[in-house]
Amino acid sequence: MLARPEIGTREHILLWLASKDPNETYDWSSYSQCACGKYAREVLGKSNLWWVINCVTGPGAVLSELNVMASYCKTFGELETRARKRWAA
Repeated sequence: MLARPEIGTREHILLWLASKDPNETYDWSSYSQCACGKYAREVLGKSNLWWVINCVTGPGAVLSELNVMASYCKTFGELETRARKRWAA
């Protein structure tokens, strides 16, 4: 059986993005409605601003990378595609 990636890692964020409706939009300019804020709240159980405050280390740092990519996208499907390309090893 495959182990689920650790929460907050790039691999886990990619799984989360894949679980979202690809046509669902987010509001990049809103901490509560941006992709990173939603991940922090839905997966980490943290406040919408948690990733901003913790953007230097750990999951917050990975979410900062995601945030940059999210600024160029409008839907979770577009964001997933961009993240997969950017984070491909």
